[in-house]
Amino acid sequence: MLVVVRWRYVKGKKHERDWILLLETDGEEVFTVEDVLRLLQFMFENEDRIYPKSEGFRGREMLLEAINRVAKGEPIPKVLANYKLQAKNAYLHEFM
Repeated sequence: MLVVVRWRYVKGKKHERDWILLLETDGEEVFTVEDVLRLLQFMFENEDRIYPKSEGFRGREMLLEAINRVAKGEPIPKVLANYKLQAKNAYLHEFM
């Protein structure tokens, strides 16, 4: 069975340079390491656009820091709270 995955970019609301990546499939899809890395690349670049180091922000560093904390076993809700982010109600993480 062939599954089609569409990656679509839409304008975000955080900043004039903010973009959101929407993923849509017509069935079940296995996320590969390559998929995760491509998603991370998009997110790192977006953080750099929204929070540029040239303007005194940390850009991708904060996202990498959060990823490292999760990799070391820290609970996701704790990491989110540390960055003043709210957990979503019905999203991908519910299935993991």
